[in-house]
Amino acid sequence: MNKNVKDSPNSGVELEQNKKIKKNNVTDEQSDLICKKCGTLLKEKQQFCPKCGTEKGYTNNKKCEKCGAIIDPGEKFCSKCGAKAKINIQSDLMNTTQKIKNINKKRLGLIAGGLVIIVILGIISSIAIPKLAVSIDELLAEGNYQQAFEKAKNEKEKKDVLLENIVAKYSYDIADGLKDPDSFKLSHVYYDGESEIVFEVVGKNSYGGNVKNYYDYRYDEDDEEYQLYVYLSSLEDETTYSWDTSSEKVEKLLKNVVRATIIKIMSDSDNKMSDKAIDRINNLFKQNKLRDIELISSVSMIYPEDSKSL
Repeated sequence: MNKNVKDSPNSGVELEQNKKIKKNNVTDEQSDLICKKCGTLLKEKQQFCPKCGTEKGYTNNKKCEKCGAIIDPGEKFCSKCGAKAKINIQSDLMNTTQKIKNINKKRLGLIAGGLVIIVILGIISSIAIPKLAVSIDELLAEGNYQQAFEKAKNEKEKKDVLLENIVAKYSYDIADGLKDPDSFKLSHVYYDGESEIVFEVVGKNSYGGNVKNYYDYRYDEDDEEYQLYVYLSSLEDETTYSWDTSSEKVEKLLKNVVRATIIKIMSDSDNKMSDKAIDRINNLFKQNKLRDIELISSVSMIYPEDSKSL
């Protein structure tokens, strides 16, 4: 039996490994963790020897030509029989090349994984960043008043969004009531900051000519919404005549009072809605989007203070 062990082609490898195992005081179960090149005991998660860089599982094929024992790197003589070790450049070169290939494969894997992560982050950024970067003006131009309100940073911006929402909503009602709805064009809007909104609108009359009209909307506390109070084709006072009926005289006097109120509101530049807001609403009308505009729930924020406490 001893003769078989001695003559076995792998006996030199086994003997050398056993020596190294005993030298490192490890069990047979830990023998797979021994570096086959330098004998260092590796940890389970280590794939390469921290001392010589050899990959786990590497087999040293360099043998003594006389007795077949394994000759470790750097040994000039066989530790078993004393014969001089011959340098096998081709074998060493192959082992070195394979080690480099293994390292390069690992690096390529890490690089490929990094590129995949970069691509995924790029896709996420292309979707998320534009949504985060969209401005309030862009949202208003789309008629998205809810998101514009949520994005507004301060109370003034929020109130401007809500006013534009109200104006867009009632502009469609005004256009729908014109002789030629397609001729609707919002010229100016004035808001007194409390309960009155004045629309200055241009549209075609029955003869096809463009005329300017004024729509006075006021907040109705009973219905809790803005409603059309008076429609005027001119801001010039109407004259009452002796032949006017009582109801006609009352109506003319009432409209003259409203005219005075409208002129007063229009005379204050702070009450005028911005031209950008007017352009956005006109563009929404041209795109047939005004019909879909609804008041958002937060619109009550600019309703008269008295109505909020009711």
